Amino acid sequence: MRDFEILHADIELNDLLSSINETDPEVFTACHGSYHANFVSNRVEEMLIGLNFDKRIIEIGKIAGLLHDIGCISGKKSHALKSAQMCTKFLSKTNVTLLEKNVIVQAIAYHSNGNNIKSAVGAALLIADKTDLSKKRILNPNDVNDYHKNLLEVENVEITVQTKEMLINFVASEKFSIAALHELWGKAFTIPVKAAKYFNHSVVFAVNSLRIDNIYYANNK
Repeated sequence: MRDFEILHADIELNDLLSSINETDPEVFTACHGSYHANFVSNRVEEMLIGLNFDKRIIEIGKIAGLLHDIGCISGKKSHALKSAQMCTKFLSKTNVTLLEKNVIVQAIAYHSNGNNIKSAVGAALLIADKTDLSKKRILNPNDVNDYHKNLLEVENVEITVQTKEMLINFVASEKFSIAALHELWGKAFTIPVKAAKYFNHSVVFAVNSLRIDNIYYANNK
């Protein structure tokens, strides 16, 4: 059994991920549990395949995606560092090497702010995490702030890896405002751009496949 499959089937980990959003519904408007962990893991895989990384790097990336928010079991504050500390327990159930463990732990520890990007796994994790922006992630659609209300208009966020460019496309209704998203949560734009530079790629944003050449221009419309 491969290492990712071991963790994906691990009862203790699945119970933890299922419990995260039950700890404090008022804090966790957006899912940080099972749905989000699997989304991020799959997106990391998608990107690293598109960037032609080898199978082992892809698997390490998927593991980082699966474990990156487990520290949220005790709240969102400092959850990246908590997740990095907690993940070592689960990694001990696998055959990851010390070097691979260090890559995973480092990527998870810095996945919130986009600083200190030292690996393809870390860069892909940042982009995957910050592009889980759709109505599927909202836990209670009837009780949301302006930021999450705007996300209810998003069906999906697609990433297409091209030569030297990543296209991030919001599939959304006419009510969706990319300007409002930029104003309320700029990390959705700044961190993918920052992380993509690790791969020597630029980032282009689009809504329903219509590109936005200047996100700041869109914010002022």
